Amino acid sequence: KVYKKLLEKVTTSGIPIISIGFGSEDYSQMINISNRSGAGKKDTGYFTEISSMNLKEVFDKIFYSITKSYKIIWKPTFSEKNKEIIVGINVSFRNRNGEIKKAKFSFSYITQ
Repeated sequence: KVYKKLLEKVTTSGIPIISIGFGSEDYSQMINISNRSGAGKKDTGYFTEISSMNLKEVFDKIFYSITKSYKIIWKPTFSEKNKEIIVGINVSFRNRNGEIKKAKFSFSYITQ
């Protein structure tokens, strides 16, 4: 009953659920939830038969995939030094439910 409720919420929320399973149990429900949530396949969206020895490696992999999803590299096209530049970035993307999400970021930068 709990599994069915969670599966319904995962299917409609669009939030990826990453699963980590210890030992050699039956992970089929856990794997299904991760797959249906859009988290990804084995060693991306779910990790099975994990031992305490490689748990740090799993968390490092998850952390890297979350924080390094997008990278923007830019360089000013002029050579004036010690000039403050205000940078504005607008980001939009479509989630797995087809909804468009938007975010705005701004920061200042001093040329060197």
